[in-house]
Order: sequence, then C-alpha cells, then structure tokens
Amino acid sequence: MRIEKCEGLSCEVTGAEKLYKFVEWNKPDSEHWLCKEHFEQKRELDDKQKRRFIEYYKDPFTRVWLDEKGLKLWERLSNQ
Repeated sequence: MRIEKCEGLSCEVTGAEKLYKFVEWNKPDSEHWLCKEHFEQKRELDDKQKRRFIEYYKDPFTRVWLDEKGLKLWERLSNQ
C-alpha cells in the first residue's frame, strides 16, 4: 500500500513521487513512507539503534537474554 503523505510529524510533503519507503532493521514487516528529509533522519536513527543492539549483545552473557527471534536477528546482523 502506497501512502500519499509523509508520515513524519507535522510534515506537509504530499505526493507519492516525493516519498521513500523505509523498513526498520528490527521490524521487516512494517513499512513507512517518508519525505527525503525524514527518511534521512529515520535512517540515521535506525542505524544507531542497530549498531547499539549489535554491540550490546556482542557479550555472550548478555546474549542469553535474547529470545530465539532476537538471537537469530543478532546473528544475521553481526555476520554482515
């Protein structure tokens, strides 16, 4: 489903041709449609969160807290 308006807070950008599809690293089933400015902001934040996740669970003692889905995600991301 294509959205016609940016999902960024208070953003007035409209028109499907001006929007970019964004999928979060930890929620591949969820998609957002954002203008270029909000897409860049969201990507930067998303990259930081992903790096923190990988770094935090790098320690095997911490990694045991992950459920099966989280562990598979960590393994996939840490091998990239």
